[in-house]
Amino acid sequence: MQKISKYGISSTDSKGRLHKESSRPDVRSCFARDRDRILHSEAFRRLKGKTQVFVSTTKDHHRTRLTHSLEVSQIARTIARTLMVNEDLTETIALAHDLGHPPYGHTGEEALIECMSEYGGFEHNEQSFRIVTSIEKRYPLFDGLNLTWESLEGILKHNGPVDKASNYISEFNNKYDLKINTYASLEAQIASISDDVAYNHHDIEDSVRAGLISIDDLYNIKPIGQVFDDVKKEYGRVNDKILLAEALRRLMSKMIIDIVETTKKNLSDINPSCPQDIRNWNNQTVCMSKDMAKYKKLIRKFLFDNVYLTESMNIKRDESKEKVKTLFAYYMKNPENMNLPEKTNMLLSNSLSVDKTEKEKTRFVADYVAGMTDQYADIQYTNIKKSI
Repeated sequence: MQKISKYGISSTDSKGRLHKESSRPDVRSCFARDRDRILHSEAFRRLKGKTQVFVSTTKDHHRTRLTHSLEVSQIARTIARTLMVNEDLTETIALAHDLGHPPYGHTGEEALIECMSEYGGFEHNEQSFRIVTSIEKRYPLFDGLNLTWESLEGILKHNGPVDKASNYISEFNNKYDLKINTYASLEAQIASISDDVAYNHHDIEDSVRAGLISIDDLYNIKPIGQVFDDVKKEYGRVNDKILLAEALRRLMSKMIIDIVETTKKNLSDINPSCPQDIRNWNNQTVCMSKDMAKYKKLIRKFLFDNVYLTESMNIKRDESKEKVKTLFAYYMKNPENMNLPEKTNMLLSNSLSVDKTEKEKTRFVADYVAGMTDQYADIQYTNIKKSI
């Protein structure tokens, strides 16, 4: 059994679930059950067909949202174990952090933001929260996954306090106060920074595979160039694939160690006696040193300049945006053509003509489009273009 520090969250201290469930024998902690509910959700399975950076059907080895989430989870567990906070809770939040991403990555999100601009907006973190609290339908007595208070708090606030709460979040918070104006637990903060560690490094590897950047280009980033030289000095001549893999592995380890050491210094300054002291501290506890943050910023700038905003990627972005906007507009006019379970479709048809406001209708359509994989969106887009 994992030993939890005084500032970590023990499963025995959980505030529980919004909907009471019948107790039955279970060898898992409540946070382990939360993790398993995420893993068995439809939204999690669909991540295998959603773009991370490169369209998921382009190459077999490019990351998808699913493999990215698994990598984030692995990094998060390592940091959580080292800092002696709850691994199961950390893993739950890490696995759930991207559930709300639409097809085609951030481009799909940008398109839905535009489509929903007059109807409450769209944001993938909030969509993840909506999925686990409402959209998933797997239980007889409630919608959503009925996760523990701590998991919900972490999913909602892993990037920090909620400054501008939507109507949905405000209404949910009124029922089950998640303290939306404070920072989240260490476990949630670890999940958030693990996301940064993962995508900064795997986006480099995927970009080299895609032919958008080369090893020579990466030498211009001083920390990476230095590690390349260290690897060559230790192993002699190695091919570029091995060189890159070994360098990124070392750089990732350095970043993780830096996060752990910097966080330990912060914990020493705070001297927390319980998890609530972490929430009450008016800043992030889990963070990088200034030097490592500069390195992270260098990588991000390099990737934006040489990958994300290149002409070839922009062409793909424009195509993806067009697909999402077309799907949204079509289903707004033809909601009966959404491929939904018969009962849901019947309820929708009745409510569209009777109860739902325009805002509620658009949210339903946005949920439907956001849930699509890249491949399913491609198929539906092609069918729509043929019919009009």
